[in-house]
Amino acid sequence: MSARCLRCRYPRTALLAGVPCPECGEPEPPRDWIVVQGRSVPGNPLWFVAGACLLLTMITIPALMVVRTGKYVFLVHGAFLLSASIYLFYRSRALYLSLEDGGDVTWILKPDVIEERGPHWTRETSWRECDHVLFERGFTSNAVRLTVTKREAMGDKGLPSIWVDTRVHDARQLQAIARERIEHARR
Repeated sequence: MSARCLRCRYPRTALLAGVPCPECGEPEPPRDWIVVQGRSVPGNPLWFVAGACLLLTMITIPALMVVRTGKYVFLVHGAFLLSASIYLFYRSRALYLSLEDGGDVTWILKPDVIEERGPHWTRETSWRECDHVLFERGFTSNAVRLTVTKREAMGDKGLPSIWVDTRVHDARQLQAIARERIEHARR
């Protein structure tokens, strides 16, 4: 059972088994699907907020330089820093909101394919195309990156990684399940 609806991300924790989502009507995923929700980037999104605040303070320095010297060349620097800080603030807000609903990337480990869903895309890859599963610890003790790589003969770099929270998902068990499905597809 998934902790959130696969379509609208509505929390399914209080719903009975077999009940469709009350928001969008999406049925509960089958029992043989394993749903993993995580992030596309590692670390704590509060670092992005801190960076945005730092850049906002850096904008005030060129503005003060214009006031003191009367030279408007410092406004070019201020405009660049303003656009960078707006992007950083937008990205940090999106990451912070994605933490509340499980993350911005979802992997669905189906018996025959791995389906990866992001904010604006969905991609399916057959287990036969996959080679192995990588496991890498992050900077924090509860962050682990899982990557399913494709066979070299396919000429592809592999699937993007997913950062999972070990307080929510057992990353070693997910790695073992993915390896098992890859081996089963090779037979």
